[in-house]
Amino acid sequence: MDLKQRELEQGQKQFEERLEFDKKQAEDRLQLEQRIQQSNREMILECAQIFGAALAKSYHYDADPRQ
Repeated sequence: MDLKQRELEQGQKQFEERLEFDKKQAEDRLQLEQRIQQSNREMILECAQIFGAALAKSYHYDADPRQ
């Protein structure tokens, strides 16, 4: 095998390794974003529940005729 052929094969190998590396990074980034979005959804729901409970408590307090 001549030098030029080896250089081409090495270049192709490096290119494929870089593609694989970039693909893995993109997949990892996507998974992180999905986990962050899920965490944000859970936090929003928790805040809504807390706020709803506070409103309900306030409503019951305001509606109490013994005041």
